[in-house]
Amino acid sequence: KMLRFLVCLGKRGSHPLSFVNTRLVPTRFLSSQPPQESNTNPPKNGSDSTTPVVESPSDTSSEYQQTQSKSTEPLNPDLTRSVTSKSRGSIFSARSFVYMGVVCVVMFIADRFYRSKQKKIALPSSKFAGKPAIGGPFTLVDCQDGVPIGDNQFRGKFLLVYFGFTLCPDVCPTELRKVDQVIRNLDQKPGTSNLLQPIFVTLDPWRDSVEQVRNYVKDYNPRLIGLTGTPQQTEGVARAYRVYSSKGPSDKNDQYLIDHSIFLYLMGPDGGFLEYYGQNKSEKEITESIEKYLNEYKAELNPSPWRSLVNMFSK
Repeated sequence: KMLRFLVCLGKRGSHPLSFVNTRLVPTRFLSSQPPQESNTNPPKNGSDSTTPVVESPSDTSSEYQQTQSKSTEPLNPDLTRSVTSKSRGSIFSARSFVYMGVVCVVMFIADRFYRSKQKKIALPSSKFAGKPAIGGPFTLVDCQDGVPIGDNQFRGKFLLVYFGFTLCPDVCPTELRKVDQVIRNLDQKPGTSNLLQPIFVTLDPWRDSVEQVRNYVKDYNPRLIGLTGTPQQTEGVARAYRVYSSKGPSDKNDQYLIDHSIFLYLMGPDGGFLEYYGQNKSEKEITESIEKYLNEYKAELNPSPWRSLVNMFSK
């Protein structure tokens, strides 16, 4: 009776039938014909009216056949169409897709927020675990203009620093040509030409005058800046950068060589040490390494909309 009541409500377009699935409800309950009453024999004269009458097998079989024939009657087309359309529409709808999109966006923001927090937590440990204390404040003489220059005047740019001397026979020219090729490679990349400044610091202030260093660096790259100073100033900068140098014995013409460590130092825009490159590093390897730092720095200066959204939630 309850199922029949729901079917009647469904015919009138009521909502309670929206969850009824025609595949789960027997067809005889959805039939528009009311069920036939069972055919029972009337009680005989003189017999008790409350005593049930046992039907014959033939009567029972005929009633079963009638019930089966009624159950196979076709369903009401309007009722079937309304039930199937409502059941399908309740599973996939525009609102469900909107909810799924909101959940995906929230999960993405939460993931980026968690990763940014983990990165901030890991930064202090990496600072004290592996990076040496290389670099520091200095004041030298710019050989291009002959005026004093300090490390704070290079803030906002990456520095590629090399220590040597102008009378070096082979090692220094090889490394400075490598610097020139790295600068040329990076100049071909968009947005990186003005971020890196190459610097040459002399370890021989006794012979490397301002004019001597100016003419020397011009032979390699026009952007290369040469720095010199007093012996105390150059020794202080070399000590800050952990550069080994030793003046060799002089010959009869007062000529000597300087034994020194051979490294290129990459310093960040804030003056902090980032990386060093030895003689075994090729121009391609140095270019790829520096380009990675430059791209990260550009991404921080001009973050994408997603990165800006993540940074806003991570504060």
